[in-house]
Amino acid sequence: MIIILLILLIMRKRIGLVVELFKEAGKAIKDMPLLIFQPIWTFVCLVLELVCLVFFFSYILTSEHPVVNNSTGFVSFEKHEILKYLKWYYLLGSIWILQFTLACDTIVISGAVSQWYFSRDKSLVRYPIIRSLRMLLRYHLGSAAFGSLIITIVFAFRVFVNFIHNRLKNKTGSIVEFFLKCFGCCLWCFEKFISFLNSNAYVEIAITGYGFCHSARRAFKIVVGNALRLAAINSVGSFTLFLGKLAPLSVVIVLGLKLLANRGDIFYPWFPITISCIAAFIIASCFMGIYEKCIDTIFICFCEDHELNDGELKPYFMSLGLMILKRSENKSCKFEFNISKHFKHNASRLFVKDTIFLLHPFCCEDKTVFLARLEKNLSSLSKHSTLIFQTVLTNVGDGYNPSNGVFTSKRKGAYFFSWTSLTKTETYFKQYSTEW
Repeated sequence: MIIILLILLIMRKRIGLVVELFKEAGKAIKDMPLLIFQPIWTFVCLVLELVCLVFFFSYILTSEHPVVNNSTGFVSFEKHEILKYLKWYYLLGSIWILQFTLACDTIVISGAVSQWYFSRDKSLVRYPIIRSLRMLLRYHLGSAAFGSLIITIVFAFRVFVNFIHNRLKNKTGSIVEFFLKCFGCCLWCFEKFISFLNSNAYVEIAITGYGFCHSARRAFKIVVGNALRLAAINSVGSFTLFLGKLAPLSVVIVLGLKLLANRGDIFYPWFPITISCIAAFIIASCFMGIYEKCIDTIFICFCEDHELNDGELKPYFMSLGLMILKRSENKSCKFEFNISKHFKHNASRLFVKDTIFLLHPFCCEDKTVFLARLEKNLSSLSKHSTLIFQTVLTNVGDGYNPSNGVFTSKRKGAYFFSWTSLTKTETYFKQYSTEW
């Protein structure tokens, strides 16, 4: 608990990003409700694969060839020498197949969420999961196989080192045993890092369409460049998701105790409650995994959006909340703007450093929808808030004059601002009132 509090204290300025990512993930799942069923298909595929793998593995374990004893005439069955190595080869391939299925699941979810993120109008996104699955089957199966193979090789090497360590235990000196333990610990950390990098590489594959190596390099660059943000996501976000997994367990325990309290024919009520809790935790982990993958994908999309676009000639795809966080992280900017008498308060000029409201006009090209969103943001302005246009107004309908930046509208109560440059220390805003 103390460690969590220290992490929250250090990462308090980054928690806002985690909150916005949770909100965006909720919006993505709301707009694409079929994502909820994705763990079911993955679970069914994993169960079928396990059944088939166990079935064929039983053939390998029981495979023997007859040997006739010429002196006695009896027939005995012996295992072939190659079968001793074939079973380990089969186990390695089985792990690869299971990892490949999980990689495909990640690419499908990331592809659907990235299509949703990089869409100006979210309502125009049609069948994102099916499109993502089609892209996987057509282009990305090799990348998924290569990434899962790397994880399988690292896992097999770590298991081999642990096997050597157990065989040499109490047979070597303390120094050798110490170095073997350190080497095993380093391999465990390396395996976790490779797994983390692979998951981000799968997201990059779904976003950019590059191969595994190029996507892994881009993912590593994002991880290094956003280390503090990732630390906040992995600490606060993971703890929140863990609480989400524990919530169904508490409900199952309470309901189980209530239902089994007056049952005289059940002598050990904790046994069915324990089985129910295990099942509830597995189900909750599967569905919270969807939320976790959505958060990771939106974060990578946010970083790519920030790197590829400048917000001026290339407008951002990110939501209003993410824009606010992006601008508020720049502590060197000091914004100044004029407030007219049409606002409720009488201040004529305010200097605002951190509290910034951003309005992105490219989120919708329909003028009516745009004006409605603008008025909604204007109504939410407080006394010490700033309304900033993220880009110059374009593609919002007739009435916009690019020469002077004036946007005319027949709707009363709409106010429009245009900005000069955000590269200066102080940015001056000019207000244009509408015509009616």
